[in-house]
Amino acid sequence: ELWDRGLSRLARSEEPGAPGWSWASGIIQDSLPWFLELFEEGERPQNVHDLRSYRMPSWSNQATFPGGRTNPKILALEAQLSSSDFKERIAAEIAPPSDIVFPEFDRAVHIKAWRFQPLLWTLDPRGSQTKWPVTLAIDPGYEPGAYAVLAIQEDGLMVRVFDEIYEHRKTVEQIVTMAMKRPWWGNVRYAVIDPFRGEQHKAPESQAEVWRRVGKIQVYTPTRRGLSILEGIRKYRSFLARGEQKQNFITFDPACRNTIREHRLYRREPSTEGRRLQVNPVDRDCHSLKALIYWLCAVKGPAG
Repeated sequence: ELWDRGLSRLARSEEPGAPGWSWASGIIQDSLPWFLELFEEGERPQNVHDLRSYRMPSWSNQATFPGGRTNPKILALEAQLSSSDFKERIAAEIAPPSDIVFPEFDRAVHIKAWRFQPLLWTLDPRGSQTKWPVTLAIDPGYEPGAYAVLAIQEDGLMVRVFDEIYEHRKTVEQIVTMAMKRPWWGNVRYAVIDPFRGEQHKAPESQAEVWRRVGKIQVYTPTRRGLSILEGIRKYRSFLARGEQKQNFITFDPACRNTIREHRLYRREPSTEGRRLQVNPVDRDCHSLKALIYWLCAVKGPAG
């Protein structure tokens, strides 16, 4: 919000050459996703915000660190600090924080544009067309959480998450109506919903029942047996990076901004001196990720 207000102030400037320019400096460590998004946008030669980004590692200060990267003080810091701390605090590189749940997520690898594929031409002599099926991953996310719906198409072995609905303070009927207005709705084959919340009856109808009635689609809930938090995390990690080559089997369209942000926001309980890091993550900022994990467990099965 502050960034947007700053842009509006620049636009209203009456000084010569307006709108003017602003300088925003900071460090990547512990920054929120919006800062990283703007920073990466500024590294592209052409971008809608007319941004320019510059990385200034500590050794670029030649007065303090003569010799730059090979300065003994820099080399000592590299030996003493953790890899992620050195990259973000000293080298001005983006690195996954130490308490992040999915360090395998790499924006350069896992964010790929994917256009919704409405039709697939077949070799059928009758000239028929086969639709690309769309499946949905749903997490109801009761307040204060977000209601997350992910639209997914499978491209061979790849899972393509190409659109999202990520809303606060909306009823399930409103969410279903929003989904039905998307261009991919006609291709929806079925949906997978959070098994712990999708079938709860806090109202006359459960979340799953409303999707079935209003959307007229099949809605499945994966079995809860063996579906622990840590099992789900391990399952998803195998799609982010698998084998010695760290091959990925899932991508996200840039339009899925909230889902992409959750990969950096979803953290483990911060540790304090003398206290072990909690095994289970903090149950926050993981609405899309939960929906995706349930989808993977239901569609791909235990072996993937």
